[in-house]
Amino acid sequence: MRSWPGILALVAACGGGDEGGDDGGATLRFELGTAKGGLMPYDPPIYFDVADEAQADEARAAIGQALHVNGCIVDEPAPYNDPHWGFHFVEILTFAEVGIEVCDANIAETNADWPGYISGANPCPGGGEGWQVCSWNSRVLAEVE
Repeated sequence: MRSWPGILALVAACGGGDEGGDDGGATLRFELGTAKGGLMPYDPPIYFDVADEAQADEARAAIGQALHVNGCIVDEPAPYNDPHWGFHFVEILTFAEVGIEVCDANIAETNADWPGYISGANPCPGGGEGWQVCSWNSRVLAEVE
């Protein structure tokens, strides 16, 4: 299992440390859950995709661990998610132990108050699409076949 020391997680949460790259492989899907009140899936379930095999390995290592998802979201549903979710992740930046207040978020609350969330959200680092979210109570539950 990969460990994320606090300072590395903070640097990554701010957009540093991008050594990834698309290896041209298939898109891999993971289910996102919540640690609020114990580890459980969201209702309805919500998923995120990665196309980079190295990042898929990081997501697999994060399954069930106390690592939250830090990524970029856009305000449109994904075809693989229930329409309840009015946004989706377009990029996963890292899986971190800690986050910083400026991108702190809760997936359910972000969905319920999208205009309120984006009014204070940071754009994705490096000019990426969407807004950065550090979903402090999110957890990777499983890889979806």
